Amino acid sequence: MESARILIVEDNLLEGEHLKLHLQQAGHRVAALVTSGEEALARTAEGGIDLMIIDIVLAGEIDGISAVQQIHEKYDIPVIYLTAHVSDELLIRAEQTRPFAYLLKPYRQREMEFTVSMSLTRAQIERELTVQKLAAETELLQAGAIIQYTNEGIMLTNTENVIISVNPAFTHITGYDAVDVIGRPAAFLSSGKHERAFYSEM
Repeated sequence: MESARILIVEDNLLEGEHLKLHLQQAGHRVAALVTSGEEALARTAEGGIDLMIIDIVLAGEIDGISAVQQIHEKYDIPVIYLTAHVSDELLIRAEQTRPFAYLLKPYRQREMEFTVSMSLTRAQIERELTVQKLAAETELLQAGAIIQYTNEGIMLTNTENVIISVNPAFTHITGYDAVDVIGRPAAFLSSGKHERAFYSEM
């Protein structure tokens, strides 16, 4: 996997540079190191961020949590909160932004690398699942359109052979509207001209 582009938001510049060095040593690209929530908003708007590591408590009018809330209104960027201490009030606010992880100061190099690695892996998996879900929904819509507009009468049943759906062609062929058949056992459509084995095979 290509090295991640990480945005660091830390108002203690020394600590920010320290984290930047550790991330680079771990093979990641630091897209930027900014010191305020306002700068974080501006930098994420430029794009190209795979992960954000942001201090919960930031100097200025926009703290880390508020910055993440505003960012998540427009961008789906995974977040790791960096903090030395978390009060119950801050934790409740932070959890509402669905962070991927917390990194407590002072952190160890291995701990940081593991947290970042797990967060990036989770983000990749979630992206792939979203793509798969969209593809499945598209196929379902296409299948639904085919069923709706085909000239063949189609009836869907559950495993108990109870009718759960019919298409317009079914109504045209049989004369039964959907409201007349949905919820009824499919056997009521039997003509009586075939052996039981015929219907069992169907």
